[in-house]
Amino acid sequence: MKKLLLINLFVLWTISVMAQHSSLNTNPDQMDVLTIDALDSVIFDCSQLTGATGAIQIPVSIKSDDLIYSVDFSLKYDHTILQYDTTINVTTYLQGLSYYFSPDSTIRFTSSTFSPCTNDTTLALVKFILLAPSFTNGSIYTLKGYLNGTICSTGYIPPSPVGISENVMKNFTIYPNPTNDAVSINFENAKHLEVLNLLGQTVYSENIEGISSSNMNTSEFANGVYFVKLYTSKGNGLQKLIVSH
Repeated sequence: MKKLLLINLFVLWTISVMAQHSSLNTNPDQMDVLTIDALDSVIFDCSQLTGATGAIQIPVSIKSDDLIYSVDFSLKYDHTILQYDTTINVTTYLQGLSYYFSPDSTIRFTSSTFSPCTNDTTLALVKFILLAPSFTNGSIYTLKGYLNGTICSTGYIPPSPVGISENVMKNFTIYPNPTNDAVSINFENAKHLEVLNLLGQTVYSENIEGISSSNMNTSEFANGVYFVKLYTSKGNGLQKLIVSH
């Protein structure tokens, strides 16, 4: 009986603390902070794989124009290429739990915080043992993300087989960024350019050999985050592009 009473008191205390937190963070300028839309995404950045030979870590981050207090995601993977190890929470403020659920072969991560999550910064690393010679597109799939408990878009940045060249990035600029209806892309000695959405799908491509800039019309692009990939004989370049009409 005493144990049950203590549990009930703890539940009431937790609800009270959460209510106080909600009231402290609610004002007329923040009434829409929980509106999850196309500009809010959980991003799996496979272009930034880290780790030693035989072990890789996939960085997971978020991109949002809202204040985010909980981040959840799940994914499946090819068991012939990868062996799941663990998911590492790299923040000091997220309270997280991760696990692999064998009945549906899915990795899940759930977390919450009393402080807003940081944009464009790695929040977690999904660690695998690499069983095949290389990580390729299709090694992970069925990606799902939730921000503040609401389902959101997921971004998949594919691995770059050639790698990102620092020399290419020095002369690779995008302006304005964020953009509305048009953007100017500048480069040197490039052959091909393509734009990927957060699903890894190519939404624009252009042969650019022999020129040093491209003016791209983005008026028909949906609001959101894109990635501009530049192909040259000296390597590849990758930059983020935000479209906001």
